[in-house]
Amino acid sequence: MLWPFSNGIKGGVWFGRLRFSHTSCWYFDSNVKPILAGRLSDALGSCEIRARFRAPIFAYVFFAVWYLGLLVMLISALVVGLSGGENSVVLLFLPFILIFFLAPVGMHYLLHRNAEDDLERILEFLNREADFSVVPNQF
Repeated sequence: MLWPFSNGIKGGVWFGRLRFSHTSCWYFDSNVKPILAGRLSDALGSCEIRARFRAPIFAYVFFAVWYLGLLVMLISALVVGLSGGENSVVLLFLPFILIFFLAPVGMHYLLHRNAEDDLERILEFLNREADFSVVPNQF
């Protein structure tokens, strides 16, 4: 989202599926913040929501590709660098590859450490707008 002045709950319900997230007016807000996503179904004259608070699907795909690419780069740098000869300068890239391994973890911690507060705001919104109540999962 590239609109720095929007904040609050965003999302909605389409074709029996719901998707809500909370955005703040912070310039470094992340698009991979956890979302409340799930399905709506009829239940004895009322509506039942089965949802999970999780990262968006594209976040899982992106980080799988990201770390797979870094792993391939790390293995190739080690193979070429440790084979000796004139190509051992490739070992100089190892610190940068390790930084790219650790940077997403640090960014995730800094940007999403208060995700529980976002979930509380979403649930308060649903309670206020749709007379919603939380029933714990029965697993």
